Amino acid sequence: MAGELTRRLTRLTVTLLAVTFACFAAMNLIGDPLVNILGNAALDPVGYGDEIAEVTAAYHLDDPLPVRYGLWLGDAVTGDFGRSYINDRSVSSVIAEKLPVTLALVLLAQLLALAIAVPWGVFAASRDGALRDRGSTVASFALVSFPEFALGVVLFYLLVVRWQWLPSRYDDASLGTQLFSLLAPAITMAIPLAAAYQRILHTELRTVLRSDYIAYARAKGLPSGHVLVHHALRPSSFGMLTSFGVNTGALIGGALVIEQIFSVPGAGSEIVRAIDRDDFPTVLGFVVVITVGFVVANWLVDVMYGVLDPRTRRR
Repeated sequence: MAGELTRRLTRLTVTLLAVTFACFAAMNLIGDPLVNILGNAALDPVGYGDEIAEVTAAYHLDDPLPVRYGLWLGDAVTGDFGRSYINDRSVSSVIAEKLPVTLALVLLAQLLALAIAVPWGVFAASRDGALRDRGSTVASFALVSFPEFALGVVLFYLLVVRWQWLPSRYDDASLGTQLFSLLAPAITMAIPLAAAYQRILHTELRTVLRSDYIAYARAKGLPSGHVLVHHALRPSSFGMLTSFGVNTGALIGGALVIEQIFSVPGAGSEIVRAIDRDDFPTVLGFVVVITVGFVVANWLVDVMYGVLDPRTRRR
């Protein structure tokens, strides 16, 4: 157990170091932090010499890139990601404000996707080769292939503009209004996700339903629905569970576009804003948090494997 934990922590550490260094190097090589902080004043060393010297010393801009990364990393492990170039706010406070909105959106989208995918997959697999099975396959492939940003525009027009069922902007007055405001973007993210989950579950269900123990359960006279839900569904959920863990991290990246369409003030919108203004500290802070979240989500998937099938637990 201790060895497994050590291996996981090592992988997490190596992943974080690789991702953050690549991001840190790219941002510092592509742009000029001095110009991003001081603007045009950085181009006038005569008139703004004192300000340039102060910023250069504060951000160690004269040091080599590896040294600057090491200094940033030393602060980051304590939760100090620096200050935003845009408004001089603490990056940690920006993350604390914006990330919960995106996490709520991702969680709501995942729950909606599962609520659609599981009964859909069970329904389609209940009659192998029937019309519902073939129709389900066509529908799922169509939904997976549909670009998410295009789906977002269509749903925004239908749900918000034309039918006015859902609000056009995010409202944080209460928890209820927050969730209601996130419903439209969550549906947009959930629909293609549900189609992907359904395809995985459907395929595995069809395989499991051909197993000997399923034939034995049917020979005992158990109803088909009971066999499908109570005997076949659990062992068929592994692939969908893996996809769930991987997509949890990927959905945060997908939220970049969806949050722009539905005016959601979450991490996606803030990252786009930070990239547009070359706000390196803010981008790096979000990269660290999202990377950690992605790795943790995959670790939780491994834990859930043991819950669904105790035989997969490591001794």
